[in-house]
Order: sequence, then C-alpha cells, then structure tokens
Amino acid sequence: MRYLRVKSWRLFQHYKHRSPPWIKLHNTVLEDPDFASLPDASKFHLVGIWLLASKTENRIPGDGEFIRARINAKEQVDLDLLFSGGFIEWEQGASKALAECLQLAVPEKSREEQSRAE
Repeated sequence: MRYLRVKSWRLFQHYKHRSPPWIKLHNTVLEDPDFASLPDASKFHLVGIWLLASKTENRIPGDGEFIRARINAKEQVDLDLLFSGGFIEWEQGASKALAECLQLAVPEKSREEQSRAE
C-alpha cells in the first residue's frame, strides 16, 4: 500500500509524536491563492485530510475511498487536485525506488575467483 502525507505538516502540528486533540490552522490559509482556487468541497476535504494526518502521524493510506470514509465526506475526494496543488504528496519510503534501475546489479567475481577460474 502506498501512503500519502500532508506537505509541510509541521506547520499544522503542535504536538510531536502523538495523536493530538487539535491541529494548528492558521487563518492565513484564507489568503493562500492555491487554497482559494480549490472548489469548496475540496477545501473541506483538505481540512479533513489535515485532521486525519494528525491521527495517523501524517501517514495516510493512499486510497480515496478510505480517506472519504474517514473524513465523513459525501462526495469523492479529488486527490489528484490536492496533489497538483501541492497540498499532499506521496510518502518517500525506503521501499520505493528513488530512480529507475539502469544497470544490472550483479556482484562481480572477486579477483581471486577470477584468477582461479582462468
């Protein structure tokens, strides 16, 4: 399963390493042109995702139906819009390749093994 996270989560989080009863929500979000350009439903969905991030240590399963159910949304959550707006991003984990593999990663024989084989 892939997980997503809220970008710049530390701005919304007051407590560290626990599930807080509340999150910080700065009133400057009302002046953010990216937030203002979202459809009204997506604005609520984003606030719901911020709240969900506080319960999951900012590690949210990347399943739109799961998110919709957890934030009690009636409409489908447009994750693509929130990704493209820069509000959420995929979690970067050790299990995800950082780059495409361009060569075969087979260990070479040691010099000793090579000289024995010759």
